[in-house]
Amino acid sequence: MLATPGCGHGKKRETFVVRLKAVPASGHHVSAQDLDRSASIMRKRLQKLGLSDAEVRVDGRNVIAIELPKGGSATSVRLVGKTALLEFYDFEPHLTGPSVQGRAQSPVASESLYRLLAAPQTRKLAKRGASQWYLFDDDRRVVRGPLPQRPVGGTALPVPRYTVVVSCNVQVGSCLSVTALSTKTGYYLFKQGAEMTGGDLKLSGTRADIDPQTNQPVVLMQFTGKGEKIFHTITRREAQRGALVCRGRTDSTSVLACAQHFAIVLDGQIESAPYIDFVRNPDGIPGDNGAQIDMGAGGLGGAKQLALALQTGALPVQFVRLP
Repeated sequence: MLATPGCGHGKKRETFVVRLKAVPASGHHVSAQDLDRSASIMRKRLQKLGLSDAEVRVDGRNVIAIELPKGGSATSVRLVGKTALLEFYDFEPHLTGPSVQGRAQSPVASESLYRLLAAPQTRKLAKRGASQWYLFDDDRRVVRGPLPQRPVGGTALPVPRYTVVVSCNVQVGSCLSVTALSTKTGYYLFKQGAEMTGGDLKLSGTRADIDPQTNQPVVLMQFTGKGEKIFHTITRREAQRGALVCRGRTDSTSVLACAQHFAIVLDGQIESAPYIDFVRNPDGIPGDNGAQIDMGAGGLGGAKQLALALQTGALPVQFVRLP
């Protein structure tokens, strides 16, 4: 949508308007406070992008309108509307249903969302109720979802109550699985309840950088005092589990096979899942050095965009762009 509001000295500037609709999570209703807070976060992101003259306004009960100068990039629009919900999981104990195998609790990534939700283990969990629904076409591709209620038509599959779907990117190496994947994306079923969130970060300590060891772009994060303690507790627990699984073996090959992982999840996708070396760090890792997200092929530009989104905090609800 184009507009030509008046500008100084009688000149006009061409703008376009993007409308974003709030999509609440299951059981949550979008409030006026949600929209006001979201609009405030979006303004901060635009300012950091150098678009301080952009206008953000609540437009109706569940819509936010953003007026940008013509020529504004699609990247800016995506970044402004990004939820940026950051969560930290103790990876192995959160796996459930078809995503975990054997006594060693080995991870198994599914090659498609349909396979994950249609698996007998998932169906069994869903008998206790559903938190969300997805609608698939005849080719098993997602048509709609996640949805709070069961949709009509097509093949509808539930996400079991008290679980969440988490994806991983095969190409950047964020998928941990004892079975090989032939697809670009893998899917897990996690038990709800991340140990940590973006609320445990010092926003001022979040920045893009280059890892001197790998020469690859990363996003560095610093924890709050509370976050440092939680991080240390989680990694200590992971070190202890890894040592138990290995039963006295301490060679490097065994460490890699037994080590437990700390998953950094952004908007439902694993960005990084470093393992905890229980030989070098038998008491876990103190949180005073923070953590990092390896960007891989995302580049330094992608690292800067992600750092910007994290610095401004997560949007309280998810938004989708309206046509």
